[in-house]
Amino acid sequence: MVRVGQPLRRNRDETVLVHTRRHAKALFWPVVVGFIGIVGAAALLGLMPTAMRTQYWPIVAALAATIVIIGTVVPWLTWFTTTMTITDRRVMLRHGVVVRRGHDIMVDSLVDVSWQAGISDRMMGCGRLILTSASDQMVLNDVPGPRRIADLLAELTDGEYAGYGGYLDDDDISVTAR
Repeated sequence: MVRVGQPLRRNRDETVLVHTRRHAKALFWPVVVGFIGIVGAAALLGLMPTAMRTQYWPIVAALAATIVIIGTVVPWLTWFTTTMTITDRRVMLRHGVVVRRGHDIMVDSLVDVSWQAGISDRMMGCGRLILTSASDQMVLNDVPGPRRIADLLAELTDGEYAGYGGYLDDDDISVTAR
């Protein structure tokens, strides 16, 4: 199971079944933006006359650094600090870089568990998971293995969960023994 930073705070009798982040496909466009920022700055400096380049290179470098920070580093930090954890009692979403926020839904209160996956999502093994309770709805985008997680939540809400003695993680969304 992937654990980064502080250990998960939960009741001692709760069992962690899934602990994951959004699928890495969420980082595709931020990487493209960073690449374009660096390559664009290099191309701009390469096309400038030498006299102009010596005068304006700090401005071009600052612009490229701003593009990389805003377009790549901030989305990566957001992805890195957003986690979804499913225990045998609740579904927890934690996110935030500076201010941490959490959203919990008790498994017993779930009314509907549904998932969606487009063509590209199915090719990458991810999708959207929609959890609905009587008073709340949680939409989780780019969840690895959404159908498997939806099946697991359906088993938990039906009381048919057999207690696999394992957990699911974002490296292999399948039941593994501890």
